[in-house]
Parts: sequence; structure tokens; C-alpha cells
Amino acid sequence: GDVLRRLDLGARVNEPLVRALVAGIAGGAVDGGGGAILVFVPGVREIEAVTAAVETLPKVVVLPLHGRQSVADQAKAFKPAPGRATKVVVATDVAEASVTIPDVTAVVDCGLSRGVVAEDGSYARRLVTTRLAGDSAAQRAGRAGRV
Repeated sequence: GDVLRRLDLGARVNEPLVRALVAGIAGGAVDGGGGAILVFVPGVREIEAVTAAVETLPKVVVLPLHGRQSVADQAKAFKPAPGRATKVVVATDVAEASVTIPDVTAVVDCGLSRGVVAEDGSYARRLVTTRLAGDSAAQRAGRAGRV
């Protein structure tokens, strides 16, 4: 946690870093290999970018998970990967507390969240991407190891 707070990565997802982490976990180089990997990103646009970066890895099946999907598409994230492939679920915070993906053994958290903030002195609201609060990070980390 402290290391990530000291790094100034900006409020954007580093897709090459996520790809490298997923490759290491899926390849067994990092603890957590052997089960599904859950990747948290702040929004649908980032899900698409991370999916594109990761889906070319060998023996990896990448599945998006967000609130705008149909129930049928969301259900795919809860099924095992075919054969010996590693399932990688790229999700928004919908997977933070509301669902449990049973075979997740590793979590890659980009440390960002998206939320609505009110403009000072007006009724206007805007969507912003911010660093994740510590309690939310702990909640996300707890998504692994629930096999």
C-alpha cells in the first residue's frame, strides 16, 4: 500500500504493467498462479484497453465484468476457463463487494476508482477518476483466496 501511494502513476491505468503482472501470475512466476486473476480498473473504457493488452497472452481467457453487461455476459466470468487456460476477469468495482468469483487466487488492482463529485457552489456533477481509498483497496484484495 505505501509503495503505491509513493509512486506517482497518475490517474490512468498502465496497461503494459497490468499485462506484465498478469503474464507473471499466469506463468507461475508470482504467487497466485493456478487460479483465476481478477483485475480492477475504474471504468468500461479501461476494461477494453486492458482486455486488448492481455488477451494476446498465451493460455489466457480474458472476460470483462461491469454493470452495463447483460446477465448472460456477466455469468461468463463465474465459469471456469476452458482447458488449462488462466481466466482473467477485468472488472470495475462491481466485483469489489457485490459478487464473489469463486476461483480467484490473485488480484491486480490498478488503485483507481471512478465516482461522481459535485462542483463547488453549483448543482453540476462530474465523473472523476481518483486514487482508491485504503478501505476499498483492502476490500478488493480480499477478493482473492476465496476458493
